[in-house]
Amino acid sequence: SQEGVLASTVAVECDELRSVIVHEENVCSQQAATSSELQAESALTSSSLIGEMECSKHQYSEESKIARLAMMQRDDHLAQLSSEEQMHSEEVATVALIVAERDALQTTLERAR
Repeated sequence: SQEGVLASTVAVECDELRSVIVHEENVCSQQAATSSELQAESALTSSSLIGEMECSKHQYSEESKIARLAMMQRDDHLAQLSSEEQMHSEEVATVALIVAERDALQTTLERAR
């Protein structure tokens, strides 16, 4: 009868241990599932951030091209203005020469009279 009590006690402890093991296995499964979800979310977030970074990089590149084009256009415009200013200066010099020649001719005519 002592063996029966001992066997019964061992059986109860074994059942309790099985119950603990099943519970621990469930906890481990839940943790593994949570870990997988977190890894998936992390991968998705990384992918999203990489996509945003690539988009920003492309946008910056486009804005850079536009800025360089605008600077080239400004430089061309400045060169054109400089050329026009040079032509204007030459025209003013030519007019000044013509006026000087006219004045000289007028002075010569007045002396001849």
